[in-house]
Amino acid sequence: MTPSKKSLTKSASSGSKKQKKEKLFHPQSRKANQLVRTHIRKSKLEDLARKRSHKQSSQGARDYVFLDGVSDFNVAFSGHVLGFFYSTLPPEGELSPDELHFIVRDIWLPRHDKDLEQERAKRRKGRPKSTKETQIEELKIREAEEYRTGFGSSLGDTFAISGGL
Repeated sequence: MTPSKKSLTKSASSGSKKQKKEKLFHPQSRKANQLVRTHIRKSKLEDLARKRSHKQSSQGARDYVFLDGVSDFNVAFSGHVLGFFYSTLPPEGELSPDELHFIVRDIWLPRHDKDLEQERAKRRKGRPKSTKETQIEELKIREAEEYRTGFGSSLGDTFAISGGL
């Protein structure tokens, strides 16, 4: 018996698998626009996820960095707790506890008051708080509580190492 043509072509085609060709779409077609929109949506979601993870990691653990020889006071206020205190040390390298409490209470803690007042002034009567205003208030509460309960042993250890306090 001789095999039929169908069985020969079938077995021949099954032996060599053809790869599916990638479809090409006209740049102005609806399908191309759909693909562009999905790509943009995916990139936005990835960007938001990256920002969210960065925000959570920065809120979870503060970035304690020494700003050695900082001359710009705004740089010292950039949120680095130890960098700020290191920049406020006098040339002798020592602060009394009263001076340290003065710096924390009257300079460090109220540093966001101006921004908070601006956010409150922007808000119209009867409107909810903006996200920025809420974040500033939460930061102030967290830092005030941290000051009230103590900065912890790591702050004292770091200052002892740096030669101050």
